[in-house]
Amino acid sequence: MNWKRVRFWTVLIVILVLPWLIGVAINNIPNFGSVGSQSEWLSFWGSYAGSIIAVLGVYWQVSK
Repeated sequence: MNWKRVRFWTVLIVILVLPWLIGVAINNIPNFGSVGSQSEWLSFWGSYAGSIIAVLGVYWQVSK
């Protein structure tokens, strides 16, 4: 088993699932936080996706 590949997929799944779990918690647990407007969530997801793309690009560049 290639542990680098397993670690990569585990990190990727955590990066993608963690914000979703936070959103579910905010919507379903009382007094956990405010939900925010649609434009705020769009801004959050855009910055989150951009950060992931930037980190992967830096990792790719450094590893080459």
